[in-house]
Amino acid sequence: MSRDSRVLAIASLLAMLACNEPSLAPGPPPVRDVLFRFQNGSLHLIGTDGKNNRPVGPAGLPSFTPLAVSLDGRTVALIVGNQIALAPLEDLSSRQAIYTQLPPAIGPGAFSDDGRRLAVPCFVPGGGPAVLLYDRDLQRWDTVIVGSPGFSMGPAFSPDGAQLAGIGETDLALFVIRVRMSDLYPTTQPLGASRFLNLPVFGWPRWTQEQGFMFLARRGLTTPGPDTLALEAFDPDIPDGGARRLFTVLQAPDSGGPDLVFGDYSTYSLSRDGSQVILTAFPDPALRYHGLWAAAKGGRRVYRVLADSSQFLQYPHLLN
Repeated sequence: MSRDSRVLAIASLLAMLACNEPSLAPGPPPVRDVLFRFQNGSLHLIGTDGKNNRPVGPAGLPSFTPLAVSLDGRTVALIVGNQIALAPLEDLSSRQAIYTQLPPAIGPGAFSDDGRRLAVPCFVPGGGPAVLLYDRDLQRWDTVIVGSPGFSMGPAFSPDGAQLAGIGETDLALFVIRVRMSDLYPTTQPLGASRFLNLPVFGWPRWTQEQGFMFLARRGLTTPGPDTLALEAFDPDIPDGGARRLFTVLQAPDSGGPDLVFGDYSTYSLSRDGSQVILTAFPDPALRYHGLWAAAKGGRRVYRVLADSSQFLQYPHLLN
């Protein structure tokens, strides 16, 4: 083979490999379903691309507030009237009441990865902040007095279901509840978390083997520059927490306009891999209407999924 022929063959091979090499540029985030509640109590599902908005359950069902969704997306824990109930997501009418007298100040809950346990933060009169733990196999509730509002921003189970972590509303102290698998007898162990002083947004954090404990925080409240939303992560099993940032987006939407405004009804939910966030917020300081917004790793700003000028959109759950 002549030199020119060898050069041509090598060039052809390199061109072929270049065509087969996957692009390193980040592609669009996957379209996931989001379960959310209209202010009137009806539940809907919508894609993170803003398409396929449809009601969950037939018309005429009572008002629902979703507390938690199982990892497989099949089971939802709900507030219905004065009860906590479990129901298949596709058949809310077959729900089963598991707690018949709601405690005060109930907050967002969490399922363990295997779906066996449900945790619901609340306030016990005379006892203070607490967490209700339900074991679906034993059909049993335990009440854990944590003594600090350490779960009011939302709890998350560890991947093995043996621990529960949450971020406090005032001092952002981290507490870990260690749950014995045999008898559900819990004890609390406070861990220092003074490094997490950026106000998180009320919602549903996650705790995975790959990423650790993940939660959404607001940046820019006390520092110069544009306000941002940051997905933070740390490892409760490491003494210093091993804090790190997974991604950051500007708080101003990609469609233009001012930063999003967060109020009492603002909540968020994370994908399990930590690459996507869904949240509710006001798109302008005048609080004229509410919306569902999304952000993804590799993106620069939040983008709108759904807006409504007549009622709040509440309690979004990003299904995986």
